[in-house]
Amino acid sequence: RGTADATGVPARALELSMAGSRQKGGSLVLAPKPQAVHWSDVFGLEDAKQALMESLVWPRRFPELVRQVFGGPASKGGGLASCVLLHGPPGTGKTLLARAAATESGARLIELRASDIIRAEVGGSERALASAFQLARVSREPCFLFIDEFQSMFSRRDSASSSGGSKLAAELLQLMELHSP
Repeated sequence: RGTADATGVPARALELSMAGSRQKGGSLVLAPKPQAVHWSDVFGLEDAKQALMESLVWPRRFPELVRQVFGGPASKGGGLASCVLLHGPPGTGKTLLARAAATESGARLIELRASDIIRAEVGGSERALASAFQLARVSREPCFLFIDEFQSMFSRRDSASSSGGSKLAAELLQLMELHSP
């Protein structure tokens, strides 16, 4: 079959059960769905779990109730956040929280590492980031996009990389705006 659109996302990849994506031949493709993670698998982190339940899980599981409480269209979760930033040192449970939020909401998780996005060629990182958002947009199921080691995409110290980092940051902000409810 052909591609889904100009980003080069393989149409066949969209038919796969997925919860992540990986590079294959320089393109992002959907990966097999990993084992489900539930809130009961996440020990501690109660404040983070509660925040994710309120902002990501409840709008998907109880859209009408969320609409009544927060206003706005039920399908969009009212005025709740469409983007969430999980931060903390390595090994503190951010990936596990993202996986549990996706499982508990019934959404698919497209899980990337920053190294899946960063490219050496000019504009390559921006195109890879746009492809990741496009992969989520054209999926047949609701998706959460999780980028692990996110900070490394913007933490270059030399001047050539910092200009690329600001272009990537601008692309990210534009994509988030386009994909917000």
